[in-house]
Amino acid sequence: MTRTSVRVEPATIASKDLLAALHGEIFTSEEQVWNAGSFANLMAMPGMLAWLAVDIQADEDLPVGLALTRFSGDEGEIMTIGVVPTARRGGVAAGLLGEITDHADRSDAGLFLEVAAENDPAIQLYLAHDFTEVGRRKNYYKRRNGDRVDALVLKRNPSGS
Repeated sequence: MTRTSVRVEPATIASKDLLAALHGEIFTSEEQVWNAGSFANLMAMPGMLAWLAVDIQADEDLPVGLALTRFSGDEGEIMTIGVVPTARRGGVAAGLLGEITDHADRSDAGLFLEVAAENDPAIQLYLAHDFTEVGRRKNYYKRRNGDRVDALVLKRNPSGS
């Protein structure tokens, strides 16, 4: 595992094309990859926040991860979070998740997310960041090959709660 040096920065609706390209590279097995229009529509909604993880060791800053969240009142939801395959297992997802949980803690907001039950590395990351399983959605994700996968519903309370 090679540690990746990243800078996590806010993304805006102007980054919709980049976010869509990254999403397509990250979620190759998903039935529905979000396009630029999807990102534009989501990011125009109240309470939406997005982040990019940029590899600062590359010759030019290279986007290697993304996260999109929605906050309303005392709750937040991680809509999507992911890292390109070449940068996985290098701390990028932990950096993105750290930004999200810091924002949630400052806002005194709990966080929810759904993750494929078969995605052990992601589940371990979430558990290490104080998420707990609160539910399961049977056959929630549909893969391109037609297979269905359960989603685990995880929750994290704000720190201090």
